[in-house]
Amino acid sequence: MALLINSKKSKVFRWHDSGDVQDEAHLIKIFAVCKLTPETRHWLPTREAWIKHFLPLCPDNLVIRFSAPMVDQDAPESWPNTSTVVTAGATCPAPTQDNECKDCRACWDPEVKNVAYGQH
Repeated sequence: MALLINSKKSKVFRWHDSGDVQDEAHLIKIFAVCKLTPETRHWLPTREAWIKHFLPLCPDNLVIRFSAPMVDQDAPESWPNTSTVVTAGATCPAPTQDNECKDCRACWDPEVKNVAYGQH
């Protein structure tokens, strides 16, 4: 996996287009791939609250965003990076960009506390 990521021109990688981290072993493997791809910024959306205990082990090039499970639910303040789904006030520009990130890298940016996706 690291070889494939390193061979690509893109410098960003999103984990799990669909699905989530299955268990601790799965998460540790993701951490290993991130460490082997230091020039790539990684983003891992999750609803698995147990992952919070592993945040101190998270590589610097990986942003783990806890996804609030309900529409218009506040993001948990105990997580450094989160995402929410909102009926108003979305910050994600993808719906206005042919459903593509294009130049936006908010999800991969650890300085962005929360990314709000519009309900669809």
